[in-house]
Amino acid sequence: MSKRYLIINADDFGVCVETNEAVEDAFNNGCLTSTTVMTPAGAAEDAIERAKRNPKIKMGLHTTLNTEYKQEHWRSIAPAQSVSSILDSDLFIQHDTDAFYKNAIVEEVEKEIFAQYKFVLSRGYRPTHVDNHCGTVYGFTGKPFYDQVFALCSRYHLPFRLPKNKFFLKGAYGDKIPEEMDLLHTNAVEKAAVKGIPLPDDLITNPFGMKDIPSYEHLKAFYIHVVQNLREGVTELYMHPSKESKTIKSAGWQKRIWEYQILVDDEFFNTLQKEGIVLVNYETAPFKL
Repeated sequence: MSKRYLIINADDFGVCVETNEAVEDAFNNGCLTSTTVMTPAGAAEDAIERAKRNPKIKMGLHTTLNTEYKQEHWRSIAPAQSVSSILDSDLFIQHDTDAFYKNAIVEEVEKEIFAQYKFVLSRGYRPTHVDNHCGTVYGFTGKPFYDQVFALCSRYHLPFRLPKNKFFLKGAYGDKIPEEMDLLHTNAVEKAAVKGIPLPDDLITNPFGMKDIPSYEHLKAFYIHVVQNLREGVTELYMHPSKESKTIKSAGWQKRIWEYQILVDDEFFNTLQKEGIVLVNYETAPFKL
């Protein structure tokens, strides 16, 4: 495989209506090729309906085991009594990932992941692939839940967002990847291969918060540099595009607005074309097992 293939994924589809509007517009008028829906979130039904009526939208499942936003209170998709270990004392999905890792029972994690997939399926849409909100199944900040998410992917023949190579880990840890993280990644990639689960070769995002992003042009330049230096194979670039939210107030939300603007920015799209990047989604990417 000598070509450079790029999946551009929008995480957090369904988190709010303004995000849904931005994601759909980026499919219609920009270079977005993929998205993933958060089924416990307040605008998930709206997101699914958009995907059903708009064939340009290619939507996977954003397995969601924490809420991240303090003002948001989301219920599990599985009955609360059957997944109580991943819920707080008020039976909401945990905000705090540390509390999730401390209390989560693997069987209940698997039950919730399957319930989230079936939530989308029962509404008339088959997700294209699976990924994860805040990395809670990856085990890099707590215990891993690869077996549980791989059970879902294997049963329903779904690709999963886990890069085969270690460039993403080097971006997080530098050249000295902790031995336990290196081994965890290697074992997970090998398990996926045994189960026949397609994986991208590489994974890229912008890891910086707003204090390190002085302007829209600065952020756009980062993503243009990413495209210009894309490695061969199948890469996923993930963003969190949105319009300004009426319900979620976050200091970092401006980055999401800028990412939406980048996805519909002619300069960014023209760079993709100039570089000969082949835009694909999880259904059309030439994965190698």
